[in-house]
Amino acid sequence: MGEHADSVLSPDELLAELSAAARPEELPARIARCRAVLAATSREEALGFWADLQETLGLLLTRLAVHGTAVEEAAIEAFEEAAAAFLEAGDREGWAGASANLANIYRTRQTDRTAGLYKALLLLEGALPELESEEMRIPRAQLLINLANVYSEIPEGEQTI
Repeated sequence: MGEHADSVLSPDELLAELSAAARPEELPARIARCRAVLAATSREEALGFWADLQETLGLLLTRLAVHGTAVEEAAIEAFEEAAAAFLEAGDREGWAGASANLANIYRTRQTDRTAGLYKALLLLEGALPELESEEMRIPRAQLLINLANVYSEIPEGEQTI
């Protein structure tokens, strides 16, 4: 695996530490640490770990984000980067998870609400087939709940799908 910061921790331990529950005031430090590890990690040499870090960054930013801010845009970028890296690595389930996280941002987005809902709908429907294995039944159920929420939030008269 490529070089990364915090080399005394395994990649799994580092991801668990970055993803652990945190108080809101702890989030900026976690985000900075995640970004530092990303900067020190070779995407080419550690693609799966790099994708996991991008998704973790997106999740941390989402917890900090205020709709319509640069933080929200950074979370979108992190999830898009994670999804692309998971796909490149052949990790369809990782891609589906990152896509579902991205869809959640679009679903709750206040700017151009209907367009965001449709974008979320496309992402969730695209991710659904990747979660058919037995071990993915809980993430699949969560995705179906999110999909139902999106359908229910599309304004009456604009439901063209």
